[in-house]
Amino acid sequence: MFILNLDGGKRYKRNGINITMRKTFEKQKFCAYDEYILFGSLPYTVTEPDAPAKRDYLEMVANTVITRDMIDRYDIRN
Repeated sequence: MFILNLDGGKRYKRNGINITMRKTFEKQKFCAYDEYILFGSLPYTVTEPDAPAKRDYLEMVANTVITRDMIDRYDIRN
């Protein structure tokens, strides 16, 4: 998604369409991309306020998945 800007900014050509982006939107876009690369695409991570909270959430998800996988794989019963 791009915001068209007719009064200046950075120009991009994508799929044959010339696009000009505002600098503030460009900064937000790259910050969001960096965050996506660091924390992945789970929707709940976006709502977490800071990096430690996001890491804690992702660690909890990973532990849950690993635990459930081991229970299923080795037929562990409680």
